[in-house]
Amino acid sequence: MSTNTNQIEEQLNDLRAKVTQLEVELERSRQVEPWQARRFYTAYYVVTGFMLGMVAALSSLMFNIVGSLLTNQHPLKLIQVYLTFPLGEKAFEPEMQ
Repeated sequence: MSTNTNQIEEQLNDLRAKVTQLEVELERSRQVEPWQARRFYTAYYVVTGFMLGMVAALSSLMFNIVGSLLTNQHPLKLIQVYLTFPLGEKAFEPEMQ
């Protein structure tokens, strides 16, 4: 019995050592290095440009709406003016208002 118990304890110690080793390997694999572009990252600049452009366009529109309200004009008159590019004079016709 004593040899059988010793063998079992030896196997348990080996398995515990293996579990410890696997836990260390698992922890190393979870530690991900931060991503960094290795060369010029065009998509970053494109997406950033689009986002900043949209924010600028929205803030410009909001300032124009507030300004038109302060001058007692229709708030979206600016949109009507912009519609003259594709529609021409039809943008100012009464049906369009």
